[in-house]
Amino acid sequence: NKPKKYKGTYSDKMISLSLDALSAATQANEIYVKTGLDYEVRRTHLLKARGDLWSLLTISDIFLEHCKKTPKADKEKLTKNQNEIGEAVDKATKLINGVIESDSRRYKSI
Repeated sequence: NKPKKYKGTYSDKMISLSLDALSAATQANEIYVKTGLDYEVRRTHLLKARGDLWSLLTISDIFLEHCKKTPKADKEKLTKNQNEIGEAVDKATKLINGVIESDSRRYKSI
């Protein structure tokens, strides 16, 4: 019964973090780097997006582990969902890390 009680809290937070990560990545993508300040602002947005993704992964793990402890839980389905979320976050994090590394090489001279 507890997961239903907290479902809204966890799902709202997960949705919020997902949208925050998307927003930060989009903002970073819209910055055309011409100066060192542009580079730092872009990097800050990318780091925020990555942090939001890590937080999303942590919260989803906590929620899904909590759900698995209920008597009627479909543990196999919950584990599958947990793995899918983890893979999606891992893929997005790798893309963001790639952009951060590429930017640091590209704008080293700024």
